[in-house]
Amino acid sequence: MTNLELKLVETLSADAYNMDKEVRMLADALTKKVPGYKTAHKDATSRWVYRPQDTYALGWISYGDVFDTSSTGVVKKRYAVFAPNIENRKYGYGDKTYMASALHLDKALSNACKYLRPLNTRQVLEQVQRKFCKAINETKNAASQSADSVTTKIDTNIFKCAGVSEVPLNRELANILRSDYEFVDKELEAQLVKAFGAYAEHKEMQMAHDASHAFVEVVQSQGANLYRGFQSVPQSWSLYKHDNSHENKIAYTQEQLPESLFGAMSVLSMVEVGQYVSGVGYRAGENMFYIKGG
Repeated sequence: MTNLELKLVETLSADAYNMDKEVRMLADALTKKVPGYKTAHKDATSRWVYRPQDTYALGWISYGDVFDTSSTGVVKKRYAVFAPNIENRKYGYGDKTYMASALHLDKALSNACKYLRPLNTRQVLEQVQRKFCKAINETKNAASQSADSVTTKIDTNIFKCAGVSEVPLNRELANILRSDYEFVDKELEAQLVKAFGAYAEHKEMQMAHDASHAFVEVVQSQGANLYRGFQSVPQSWSLYKHDNSHENKIAYTQEQLPESLFGAMSVLSMVEVGQYVSGVGYRAGENMFYIKGG
């Protein structure tokens, strides 16, 4: 999974703010060479490169001391391109593992044209997967804490076990509650009823959240919406076990979009970005959704 964090295109704007001469030269050459490409301010020595119709920027260009040679007293500035399509094995971590540098402008332009390409569906997924995993874990933890708050007064660890229904004492208590037994301590009876109900709700929510999720990104294609993504994605931020096969990929036109996906996206479109809705899914962005499977 890429560690190169990209900006949403909707947050960028084409401007000339704080653009150094060398960065401007590379930016001008690139936007002239590749129609439709635009650049936007990133920092004092860098500019994002993007296409208005995409969800994320393609990467960025910069000019500076990319090898951090200032400590030696000899600063060697170079052009650099950063993009998910670059694999720089000279570095083991950080943004420089996605960097291609060049001493001269013509080589820098060649690198930019080669590596700054629109993200594929897997690369888009990588940008939002960590946030999805965090949101779903927070939702499950909230359900667990809610159950704990109900059971804490009477808990003797029988509700803390992974297989609560398999604990003999638990089974007996459940049977007693379903029988005609008259509790002497009515408060305890009420607490038990509430505790079993809270635990059952917690397990139901956990099973729902652990279900598979589809990932859908809505993109523009020839003036119409195209829904692309994956039928199933793992609940792991690393995506180590993600199925990137053709069989797991989806691509629908508006007319082909299944009603189940359309309905779920309609519901999620009514909530804030970053919110998980139990039984429905997660809104990852204005045009990105995780949809709970059946």
